[in-house]
Amino acid sequence: MHEMAITQSILRIALDAAERNGAERVLAIHLKLGDFSDVVPAYVQAYFDIVSEGSIACGARITETRTPARVRCRTCGRESAIEKKSIQCPHCKSADLELLSGTEFTVESVEIE
Repeated sequence: MHEMAITQSILRIALDAAERNGAERVLAIHLKLGDFSDVVPAYVQAYFDIVSEGSIACGARITETRTPARVRCRTCGRESAIEKKSIQCPHCKSADLELLSGTEFTVESVEIE
């Protein structure tokens, strides 16, 4: 249920952006999520619909762009993109990996009017 706290932060970011720009309404919030982030976008939208009620962000849609996870293999030294279904080096099949990216969670942009 960590999505509720995350969603409250997203709302604060969107409302701050709207206020700084003199906006009357928040239309959309675009998120950038790493494939290994534990955030469930459908939950974020559902919670957002609740926490934004009565604000200028009410009705805004949440969109996401996924970014792949990248790892460095400690066995062969190569960097690669991996998926959750195969957490091993695609070159040497080692599971001794250093996660370089893929856990990102950022508000990429906020659409306002």
